[in-house]
Amino acid sequence: MPRLVFAKGEQKRYLTTVKKAMNTRVEILALNCGVNPRTIRDWQREKYRISQEAATSLQKISGIPCPRILEILPDYWSTRKAGQVGARRRFERYGNPGTADGRRRGGLTSCEEDEAIRIVDWI
Repeated sequence: MPRLVFAKGEQKRYLTTVKKAMNTRVEILALNCGVNPRTIRDWQREKYRISQEAATSLQKISGIPCPRILEILPDYWSTRKAGQVGARRRFERYGNPGTADGRRRGGLTSCEEDEAIRIVDWI
């Protein structure tokens, strides 16, 4: 589900305008978009970016055009960044994962597990 990037404050302004134009509550907007009301509130506070599908749906039902889109972020646009952050944090906590000692312990653990499986299969 691609996400839309607007100028700062535009997403909030757009959702507020749609809500006023339709003279409705957040729960009704959420129902029309197929999301939870909290998601609409998060979009309105600009905590998260609105999905392209929801923006299109709101545009159709309200008749109010979307503000100028600066960028369309593809699906999984943040996973690479999140993986890098996680890898850095892991490195800070536990150190280099590729040391000779770490590889040795991993190999011994693997052999122990393999031996336990062989014993269970033999019995």
